[in-house]
Amino acid sequence: MPHGSWAAAYLVLVGGVAQYAMGHDRRQPARRPAHRSGWPQLGMWNAGNALVIGGTLTGTPPLVDAGSILLVIGLVIAFRITTGTTATARDGRRNLSTLAYRIVLLVLTISIPIGIVLSHLRHP
Repeated sequence: MPHGSWAAAYLVLVGGVAQYAMGHDRRQPARRPAHRSGWPQLGMWNAGNALVIGGTLTGTPPLVDAGSILLVIGLVIAFRITTGTTATARDGRRNLSTLAYRIVLLVLTISIPIGIVLSHLRHP
């Protein structure tokens, strides 16, 4: 399988570690408003990852594009939850944690268009 190593690394880093960070952040008391469910974010993230991996393994860039859109929606949901919460203003440690989490989200956001371009370059 020519993309086996890539798929394994992607699943661990993007599918696993990033999703763990998103779930861990949602466990913070100030991030758990009763009216907000994490299911839309989880659904977008997992469906997006499945499409990106499927599109890469089958050589179908439009699937990668569709998955990337879902990933961006998941990231927007994640970022919106970090804005306007009391955890960002209470103390320095929580503020630093929120900043680090936002940086992770930013890195993921920047990596999506790069992945799209690489997908199209590999499979014109």
